[in-house]
Amino acid sequence: MIETNNIPGFTDKFENMTIQVTEIIVEQFVALLNSDLPKDTAYSNIWQDINSSFLGDELDLRGKIHLFLKNQRDNDMASLLFTISFRVKAEHEKDTVNVFTKTVQYFFGWIKEYVKEHNILGKDGNTFIVPEFPYSKSHFETIF
Repeated sequence: MIETNNIPGFTDKFENMTIQVTEIIVEQFVALLNSDLPKDTAYSNIWQDINSSFLGDELDLRGKIHLFLKNQRDNDMASLLFTISFRVKAEHEKDTVNVFTKTVQYFFGWIKEYVKEHNILGKDGNTFIVPEFPYSKSHFETIF
């Protein structure tokens, strides 16, 4: 069974960026045990549909990311899928990959707070553990 929660839009600041979220859709489910996901470690994956442009000395990113997280607890296949629609304006920035990496880092922090505030639990009834932010700029260099 999939539980879905829609988070309305909001605006926030992170470093030199203004992040305008249009909507976040959160889907909570248990991944199939026969799936190819690792069962004894944290796992995350990101799919993106992003457009970037420059407006003067400001970099503008807009689009969606789909961020999949498996509970970090061993053998707990509880999973979360976040579909995030957003726009990011980064002042005095020309490096699209750097801005995208910082944007994903921001959303990992936001997700940790969301899980804490909403008391998201794993299949075993313990608090869902969000993996640490595992990405660096080099993970995204081939995207842009």
